[in-house]
Amino acid sequence: MHFFDFILLREDEQLEMLWYNGEQIGRRKQNEFLILLYQVEGFYVEVYYNTKYREIEKYLSFECTDKLEPYIRDIDLSIVYKCLKKRTKNLAGNFSNEILQNTIDGNNVSKKFWERLKRIFSKEVKHG
Repeated sequence: MHFFDFILLREDEQLEMLWYNGEQIGRRKQNEFLILLYQVEGFYVEVYYNTKYREIEKYLSFECTDKLEPYIRDIDLSIVYKCLKKRTKNLAGNFSNEILQNTIDGNNVSKKFWERLKRIFSKEVKHG
């Protein structure tokens, strides 16, 4: 379903579509509202739940990803960064070990040269 088809639906049809096809991907608080963000196919719907009165007050649907900024700025990427950094370090070690082994086995290049290159490469990964 396209965004414009969705906004032409009656409110009860929109809710049904949101319930069966929506995926909650974010939440945030704003004053007395808990705002839940759903992705429905290629667009987004914010559900404004009034925590004081315990009722949904409004829905806001949109396609523009610029409106996702309040959700994106609260995402903690430190875990992702640590995993990428660890993976890069492991890949570098595996890559340089493989180069060293293949070169020593297949060529007459000095082992000392490749060991030195491996240390330089490992330092760049750790500090870069």
